Amino acid sequence: MEAERQRTGKPRRGKAPNPVAAPPDDKAQMSLTDPELPIMRTNNKGWDDCGTAQARVDGTCQILLACDVTDAPNDQPQAEPLAQAIQANLAQAGIKRPTDESGAPQVIPATLENG
Repeated sequence: MEAERQRTGKPRRGKAPNPVAAPPDDKAQMSLTDPELPIMRTNNKGWDDCGTAQARVDGTCQILLACDVTDAPNDQPQAEPLAQAIQANLAQAGIKRPTDESGAPQVIPATLENG
């Protein structure tokens, strides 16, 4: 950083890059956009970064309530954890679930894809 400042006369902007910990294996593949997502074979016999994204949005105000990206091939098992994340996010924001005339909490509808 000092050499950069001396060369240009200006301080360096941003953070210094992290040092490389260890070189990857010769056959290792990784995603350049998201290293946590696996690279998997696709239907067209190619390879691609694979992840399943889920998002829950308020239908009236179009506000994102909860979201997640996993490396699971099927997103059906993520429905319940995402519903729990919505409840936790609403509780953290101090928002109570709406109730019907009897005082029972209203059901939060979920639109899930089938493919």
